[in-house]
Amino acid sequence: METSRELGQKLLRLKEQLERKKAERTELQGQLKSVMEMLKRQYGVKTLEEARAKMEELEREVREYEMEIYKGLEKIEELFNEIEE
Repeated sequence: METSRELGQKLLRLKEQLERKKAERTELQGQLKSVMEMLKRQYGVKTLEEARAKMEELEREVREYEMEIYKGLEKIEELFNEIEE
């Protein structure tokens, strides 16, 4: 059985853990707010869902640009092959 002193120490440790978790939560909330403000400024999104949709849109655009570049390179290669013939 725990003595009152041991119980007091245990409660003190729990209180300290709680205070650390509260401070960590506050810090994370601040970081989230900063990230959301940056997303709003740079991409005009207000929610994580909007950010995800914007990311998918940008990824789609990147794939399209990659395809255009690939097709352009193929045309250049064909032209070089024609010149060499």
